[in-house]
Formats: sequence, structure tokens, C-alpha cells
Amino acid sequence: MSVSNLGLIQSWQFYHGKARFLACLEGLLRDDGLFTLFKVFAVGQLINLHSAIVISINSGAVSLHSRYGLSFACLFLAGLFCQLSLFKGKVMQTQVIRIHQHGDSSVMQLETSSVAAPQAGEVLLKQTAIGVNFIDTYHRSGLYPLSLPSGLGVEACGVVEAIGAGVTEFKPGDRVAYAGGALGAYAVHRLMPADKLVHVPAGVSDDIAAGTLLRGMTAQYLLKKTFPVHVGQTILFHAAAGGVGQLACQWARELGATVIGTVGSEEKAKIARTYCDHIIGYEHFSEQVREITGGKGVSVVYDGVGADTFAGSLDCLAVRGMLVSFGNASGPVPAFEPAILAQKGSLFFTRPTLGHYTSTRAELVNTAADYFHAVRRGLLKPEVGQSYALADAAQAHQDLALRKTQGSTLLRP
Repeated sequence: MSVSNLGLIQSWQFYHGKARFLACLEGLLRDDGLFTLFKVFAVGQLINLHSAIVISINSGAVSLHSRYGLSFACLFLAGLFCQLSLFKGKVMQTQVIRIHQHGDSSVMQLETSSVAAPQAGEVLLKQTAIGVNFIDTYHRSGLYPLSLPSGLGVEACGVVEAIGAGVTEFKPGDRVAYAGGALGAYAVHRLMPADKLVHVPAGVSDDIAAGTLLRGMTAQYLLKKTFPVHVGQTILFHAAAGGVGQLACQWARELGATVIGTVGSEEKAKIARTYCDHIIGYEHFSEQVREITGGKGVSVVYDGVGADTFAGSLDCLAVRGMLVSFGNASGPVPAFEPAILAQKGSLFFTRPTLGHYTSTRAELVNTAADYFHAVRRGLLKPEVGQSYALADAAQAHQDLALRKTQGSTLLRP
């Protein structure tokens, strides 16, 4: 029985016998919805009373009937404490980034917003670091239209401050992270469904969890589920020095593949050379891939660039190879005739998203755990390149769009 449901104690009449009294006392002590001080006062006064008492509680409001003024006063004060405790903390103020129209980075506004107490199945987080991703710019610009006004951001790490009814997997003080789900990560405090959170293990920092979980889980499903990479295969990964590219290329080499990576500058080539077997530019990249592979082509192309690399990526593939188009950094892939896949070697084309590979609780937990395990073992060395204050989220988006960033980007709440 909970405080909000009422009728916690109705009509206790102690002269009706000891069994009735004990049953009432047991029910009072068992009710987890009551606060400790209220229990102490109420139990003490019930023991002292020699008349009938009727107590009703509804959403924290208490009404009492008794012939004894002292007992009435004590129970009333206890009930008042309960009422104040219930309302305290139900609504708190926090800072969030919102957009009220689609557009460039100037549409992002820092606002004050109310956060309610967590409901059943929810967790209240105090966020410590927030990840900034290209998909955030798609949401902001309208490439992926939103219902407005809307928050932004899909990835963060934080500490659990409170839990709602029925939440058993997490407790206050736990370090948790998420990547995906409803938008709204650009905030200091946030309510999240418990089933969208994962534990952050010791040995993985808040910055790494917030800045790389989305990228890490993306690399995991691309390499192990969409097209499982094996020893002896040769793969091409576009934007090898980008957030996903850095992790995926490191992981692919650990899996035994020969990795060819494309980069857009010599500065990024220096980064990618530490974990790619071959580094090439975007100009005539399909010819370079054919030369490296002795004309055979690669088993798979992982392409997060989109429009600018689509045609060349098809030309890189070996017979029955697969083009995995997982991003639109240069714009969406143009419409094409399926017959072209047959003409170029019975090729496969897929456009996956992380959500479809983590749609069950088990898939989400296992995907995140596999990534964190690889980080803790030192197989992957994720990089957080830069961070900005939450209020400077617009600048973070500008730098991301201009390709001024390296590795992962964070917002500091």
C-alpha cells in the first residue's frame, strides 16, 4: 500500500481485541511509502490511545479524529512532516539546451526547466559529462525532423540521484551511462527510463563513457553483427580518424582484419596510421583500394560519410561484398537502382542503426559490456579530444560541422 493510494489506516478500535491492534501495527510498519519519523510517532500514539482513531492519507494530506488532544497533536505533526517530505524534491530546476525551430547552431537555447521526481521505472540522473555526436546536428538542422520544441543529445554519463518504484537494477550513487533513446541529454539533471541505462564499470572514466559509448557500441555492432569481421579479411573504413572510425579500426585489427582507412588531411593521417594498415585520401580512393588489394577489392566498406563516397564505395567491393552505410556526414545516399548491385558483383547494401541492434535489454547490456570490456583490457584506446561548457553547445556544433574536432567531443554540465 502506498501513501498516494490511501486509506492507509482506517478505523482502529483497540478495545476490539489484541489481534486487531497487532494487525494494524504490522500494516503500518510494513508500508514502505511512509517515512520513518511518521512511523515512530504514529506507532507510539496508537499504543497509547484508548479510543477509536480514523486516519486517512491522500497524496500527503492527513486528517485525524481522536478524543485525546496530545495524541491528535503528535499524529498531526507526524503527518505534516510526512506531507512536507513528500512534496520536498518533487520538482527541481535544472538547465537544458532546447531548440524551438530547426536551423543552424544559433537555434540552440540554454533554458531553465523543471524536473519531477522519478516515476515507476525511471531514474533521476545528475549528469557529469555529455557526448556530442553528428546525429545531434541532424536533429538540430531538421535533416531528421523533430516535434518542436525539443531537447538535443542522446548520450551522457552521470550518477543516480533517485529511483522510481520498481527499479531494482540501479540505486542512488551508481555510475551509469546511456546512448540512445529519447532526446534530451544536453541537460544538468535528467529523468531516464531505467531500461535504457547501463552500469559504468571501474576503470572506465565518466568522460570515456559519455564521449564514446555511442561510438563504441556502434563499432561493436558494425564489426560483430552487421558484417562480422574475421581474420584474413580486408576492410575499408571511411573517416578513419573520426570518433567511430578510431574505435572501429582499432577493433577490426584486433579481430585480425587488414584495415584500409580514408582520411581528409595529413593531420588526421598521422592519427590513423597508429591503428590502420593502409591510409589513403578520398581522391580516387576506389582505385587506391584496388591497387592495395591486387584488384580483388575489399570484403566490406563501412561508410559513415554518405553521399560523397557512395559510388566509389561500391567500386571498392569484391564480389558479394557488402556496403554498410551507417551515416550521412556529407548528406544522405542518393536514390539508386537495385540492379547496380548485381552489375557490380552481386553486392549487398544495408543502412543499419544502433537502435535496431540494441532493441532488447539483453542486447543493450551485452553490447555496452563488450565495448567497456575492450576498453578495460586496453584493446581500444578511445580519445576525448575536446570539451565545452553546456552553455557553449552551439560552438561545439560549429566546430564539429567544420571538422575542427578530433576524437570525441563533450559538454560539461
